[in-house]
Amino acid sequence: MTYLAVILLCLRPLISEQVSLCAGILFDIFFCLIFLLIVLKEKIIIAKPRIMSMLLFFCLIVLCTGFFSVNSFNSQREIFRVFNLFLVFVFVGFIGKRQRYLLLNGMIAVSFLIGLRAVYQSCGGMQYISTHFTPAQITQGGFYGLELLKQKRAISFFVSPNLLASYLSMMILAVGGFLLQNISEKSRKKTIWLGVILMILAVAFVATKSIGAYLGLAAGIIFFISQNKMRLIRWVILGAVFFCALLVMGNKRADCFLDFNNKDNSMVQRSFYWKSSMRMIQEHPFLGFGPASFGIVYPRFKAAQANETLYSHNMYLQMCAESGIFSLLCLVVFICSIFACGMRGNHDLRKLGLLSAAFAFLMHNIVDYSFFISQTAYVWWVFMANIISWDKKEIEEPRQSLGAGIFLKNCFVALAIFVICFNYMDYAAEINLKRAEYLAKQKKYTLALSSVRKSLKFRINNDNAYYVSALLLRISDSRTFSPDVVDNYLKAIFLNPQYSFYPYELGKYFYEYGKAKEAKYFFERACRLYPTNPRFKAALDKISYP
Repeated sequence: MTYLAVILLCLRPLISEQVSLCAGILFDIFFCLIFLLIVLKEKIIIAKPRIMSMLLFFCLIVLCTGFFSVNSFNSQREIFRVFNLFLVFVFVGFIGKRQRYLLLNGMIAVSFLIGLRAVYQSCGGMQYISTHFTPAQITQGGFYGLELLKQKRAISFFVSPNLLASYLSMMILAVGGFLLQNISEKSRKKTIWLGVILMILAVAFVATKSIGAYLGLAAGIIFFISQNKMRLIRWVILGAVFFCALLVMGNKRADCFLDFNNKDNSMVQRSFYWKSSMRMIQEHPFLGFGPASFGIVYPRFKAAQANETLYSHNMYLQMCAESGIFSLLCLVVFICSIFACGMRGNHDLRKLGLLSAAFAFLMHNIVDYSFFISQTAYVWWVFMANIISWDKKEIEEPRQSLGAGIFLKNCFVALAIFVICFNYMDYAAEINLKRAEYLAKQKKYTLALSSVRKSLKFRINNDNAYYVSALLLRISDSRTFSPDVVDNYLKAIFLNPQYSFYPYELGKYFYEYGKAKEAKYFFERACRLYPTNPRFKAALDKISYP
């Protein structure tokens, strides 16, 4: 059973919840189910109970801030994502040394497949798409895909080159640590195999053209050098050469740090996001706006020149804006405790590679958001759990008393059951919504409405389901004004009062049927929530000054 959970963790980077949310939820259900069976069956020994307690305290703070969220649906989903990552951390923390090595080697093998696909995309895959598909076909899911093709940036199994780069920067340092350890142990076959993997990952990493990840990797290399006391001069020279090579390879996008007059410059846009985040923190410094609520509240604080975004592109600012300053402080203390623990004990180069990988991830997240994406976050949490468990003895008596051990076990069992139940309801709700979208495309509106209602039975606080119901009712009978449409819009607004597009859409609906007074009220509300949106302002001006 333990090996099955290890295999699942190895395969997690191949599953993008942004492409298929249902696949990500199913993965969490299966992993938690296996975790539950293992905890019920086996005796568990927790590595570093104080650090585990600190992480649990962080989870509890995030849970508390969820009660004050501006959107309970998104916050609940994010809270259970955090709980699931907590269970991953616990699982890796108590499995044996053999299973942990198998997990790390499996992750390295999967990274080889991900790297190969990225290299293929860079060398010929993107050219094939450009020549065999029209721009209209490429932009069906948005213009981002066309932009990536123009820039020739690899994404592999991820939806963004920056997410792929965040993953690869961790794996490069982890593989580098394993490679150097095998060189020192004179293991020739493993050295050759790891060397090939490292080359593929390096080529794939360059193909992402992610400046933030380049700097994150450079920070990881510097951290590795600073902690490795042996042959320091050689490592400094190699690190400096590698760092310069990264800067040269990233030269095509060096304008990110040079041309600050261009508002489309990614660093200029990030500066807008960070300023908006600071204003959000000033308004709610202690409780925040609720987990996963940044994209909902951001338009109210958005600068006129800034793009729309769901993320702050800085995990520390976003954590503070969403869950308050105490959750950020707790997370920082937890991270510092892990690093302090990892830098003590034996100086195995493999462990140092994992430490450097975790450090590179944290540095990259100063300018990005991969911390909030499970596809990349899983890898980081697995590495962090391995760091604190590296020096754990295979046979040791648990420090806690029998009663404390039983209490901990019951807590893990209860949490796993809770996560499984929630994820099942979330999966059922999401499947029914997907079915409703499919039926709507087939113009089977009655059946589509029935699917939406089934979805609401599982997640009654899903504002998007009420919005979809309103759209389906509008499409199915557009000849007359329907109070049911208004009722569904109002329910969506009640559940997500900070989201500006719901009142805007309701205002448009009233305007279509000549109800100017009601339309003006909701257009004004939309403008208050999103002051810089030109469409909202134009709609309000049109009805105010006909």
